[in-house]
Amino acid sequence: MSKSDTNTGIIKEPASTPDENENIQKDGIVRTDFLKKIGVGLAATSLLPLCTSSLLATSNSPTNDGGLKPAGRWGMLVDLNRCYGCKACAIACKAEFDVRLGVYNSNVIEYEHGKYPKTTRSFLPWLCNHCSDAPCVDVCPADPVKKNFNGKTYDAKATYKRPDGMVLYDQNRCLGCHACVEECPYKARYVDPLLRAGEEPDNQAIGKCTFCQHRVDRGLEPSCVNTCPGNARIFGDLDDPNAAISKIIKKNKNRVKGLKEGYGTHPNVFYLNLFEDTYTHGSDIRNNAPASGGQNRKA
Repeated sequence: MSKSDTNTGIIKEPASTPDENENIQKDGIVRTDFLKKIGVGLAATSLLPLCTSSLLATSNSPTNDGGLKPAGRWGMLVDLNRCYGCKACAIACKAEFDVRLGVYNSNVIEYEHGKYPKTTRSFLPWLCNHCSDAPCVDVCPADPVKKNFNGKTYDAKATYKRPDGMVLYDQNRCLGCHACVEECPYKARYVDPLLRAGEEPDNQAIGKCTFCQHRVDRGLEPSCVNTCPGNARIFGDLDDPNAAISKIIKKNKNRVKGLKEGYGTHPNVFYLNLFEDTYTHGSDIRNNAPASGGQNRKA
């Protein structure tokens, strides 16, 4: 629970806020991770006719050792050549956060191209982009309060950006206006049908990807990264040139892009092998995946 310094009025929050339902570590295995692996395995069996058994192995990404250190700017890279649409990431996220039916913090969007018999299918993992210039933060009408994270003081509304780059949400301070949902160019936020806004209980609250802040603060990868059997997701510190994600982006700078880069949001989720002619422009990424670029939201 956050504590207020009576001398400064600054709210101090720990790097991690465990609760009674948090994973219990025992004998080197996290119980909910084990259950998620079982769920993902069962879901993946339906893909056996399409996949080889090697594709069903658990993730062995460079940071999958429980040893994540505090970062200057967290980010994610998705290699679309490695994603084969199993949706293990979406299942893991649902299990991690008990996400309601019909809504998602993270999902994989499928697209079919061409006409039978000459058709192809592509996949686009979709989540909050944790933008450096996040429009959801700008539009939030809640009054900001001072918070402290790892020695850094910052302003926090109901939707706020932490000093390490995560765009987070405080349900207790939410007014339920849903302005952030409308403003997000990636449509990565949703109105939760069961949660209530803390400041206006008659209004519904919202949901979104948090980069699994509760796991990362404990040195663990986001659940979707940990679960991906194709090692398609790389998570790490974008400000660290020696981090695996930074090295891959630098090596493939001509093939790495963000979604809707022209909107001026400066997303911190990047895609390797995302080409403009692969996807079409669309206002709703869930229905019509956008190519890189577009009109600047500030224009």
